[in-house]
Amino acid sequence: MNWFYTDERGRVLAANQNDMSGNSGWVQVEASAPDPLTNADGVPLYRIDEGAIVSRSGEEIAADTLEPDPQQRPLEERVEVVEETTEAIATAVNQLLEG
Repeated sequence: MNWFYTDERGRVLAANQNDMSGNSGWVQVEASAPDPLTNADGVPLYRIDEGAIVSRSGEEIAADTLEPDPQQRPLEERVEVVEETTEAIATAVNQLLEG
């Protein structure tokens, strides 16, 4: 017997063997917790349906999977922006501290 945390659509987001009856969003099901609960993208693989844990269809999973944003900058460029911002903040803090 396990407790499963679900969202408003019944998708399983977490599992717990402890009694979670005092917490909202948890459903008790007579089933072992599958592992993993999500795919590599963090999309839930299971849902609760009529008191049972069931696998979500490929269509359900695909509908929750975000398409990569073609406008998103490459990781190297984003890291460079973070480093430049951090350096600017450090410079400003040092100027404030030095008076």
